Amino acid sequence: MSHLKDKLPKNWVLIQEEKESIFSNELKRELILGHVLFDKKAVAIARKEGEDDILFFFENQEDQYAEVHLTWNHETNPIWPSTLLFRSFNDWKKTIEDDDSE
Repeated sequence: MSHLKDKLPKNWVLIQEEKESIFSNELKRELILGHVLFDKKAVAIARKEGEDDILFFFENQEDQYAEVHLTWNHETNPIWPSTLLFRSFNDWKKTIEDDDSE
């Protein structure tokens, strides 16, 4: 996913390959039955600087990207961690840039 480095919105950075499993494993730990991402294989690709917002990629899914606000807690309610789904990287980026312009 290094090809995305220059395409990330302001305040977003690529997650280094050696640190990717930290975020993917945390996502797995937080998800419970009923969450939209439960039992899906995710790869963490970017992080908002100073935040717990992570962009994940999902292969073979209609919505291939998800922005997730990790809680770093064991969750008991399937609404957490909060998650926004996107069909493409460009859809996600446009949403981020639109939010920043407000």
